[in-house]
Amino acid sequence: MTFNRMTFNFAQSLLLLGIFVSICQVAYASDETLYQLDEQFSDAFATPLATTIPVMPHPSSVQLSETVESLGDEPLLLESDLPAQATELDQTRQLESADETHPPLISYEMFSYIFPAEINSNQGQSTGNFSIFELDFYHVSTRSFDDSAPILSAAHQSWFRYREWTGVRSPDLPPNVYSFAFPFQLGVASVKHSGISFSLTPQFSSDFRANMNSDAWMFDIDLVGTRVINESFTLVSGVFYWDRVDAIVLPHAGFVFRPHEDWQFTMVFPHPTIDWKIYHAGDVSAWLKLGLEYHVESYQIKLAPADRDEQIQLADYRGTLGLFVSSPDIEAFFETGVVFDRRVKFRHDTPGFGISPALMLQCGFSY
Repeated sequence: MTFNRMTFNFAQSLLLLGIFVSICQVAYASDETLYQLDEQFSDAFATPLATTIPVMPHPSSVQLSETVESLGDEPLLLESDLPAQATELDQTRQLESADETHPPLISYEMFSYIFPAEINSNQGQSTGNFSIFELDFYHVSTRSFDDSAPILSAAHQSWFRYREWTGVRSPDLPPNVYSFAFPFQLGVASVKHSGISFSLTPQFSSDFRANMNSDAWMFDIDLVGTRVINESFTLVSGVFYWDRVDAIVLPHAGFVFRPHEDWQFTMVFPHPTIDWKIYHAGDVSAWLKLGLEYHVESYQIKLAPADRDEQIQLADYRGTLGLFVSSPDIEAFFETGVVFDRRVKFRHDTPGFGISPALMLQCGFSY
């Protein structure tokens, strides 16, 4: 890929991102208007959010749900399907935003790079060294209706995803793909600390070269229940449906254990994590996070030179170790890890292939 082509592709991505952000701002302005109208009839938003905050998904895998139970100065946080980075960055802000005069709003950006790795093909039809640059932009708004029992909460998120693929000689994949989604989630929590949430995520994923059809549209579902056993232990039970090349059904299950305010074990598939607070002074804290994520993406693409439409699915596991820093001025993270058990599959007649393990670096911030 030449420098000029890379520059054009990046400029094209920035333009699409700008359009996406504008749509998000219009949607949020509508949120504030609806909130002001609702305030004339009810003070439902006046009380702090105490029990459940559902948060919409990370595009990489579909759904991200959080259950927050107040434990003194630190929340017990249930997360699934990362990026946990998003969860780590926004947990404090969501609790603080519950008292504000508008629905809590969080935006964050993530940048990832997966280093080149050799393509493995049993049939010898796929060759090259595959590398991936990833950009993710999320925009989350949550609301709680907690003046009644059971407690109701709702959230919607919009996200934009950009991927740049390089190094694949055969099949001739497009250099860039994009994805847009506008998920919605509804949560219910009882006064006895049991909760259930339902999420629906429509998304459009394409290279904008293929003739757009149903292969570009995907609809994901997450249904999960939580039960707080005590102040340090929460059970999680549910199911994911991911609409990709394969119809993927996965457990959304496990437990969250917090034996100490400096440790949290979030053993919830498909993204178990271990968090250790290594620094805390005033409003500044730092955490080390060890995680393992099952990750699946899919896009409608046009293969060249055959000029044929396809749908591609990329699945892998991602083991990561990261540092998360939170302060009143900035919330950021940096992670490194290994991507392994990588499999690429196509819906139609194109043979799939595997990819060797590779090093991954990623960072992000929220605002």
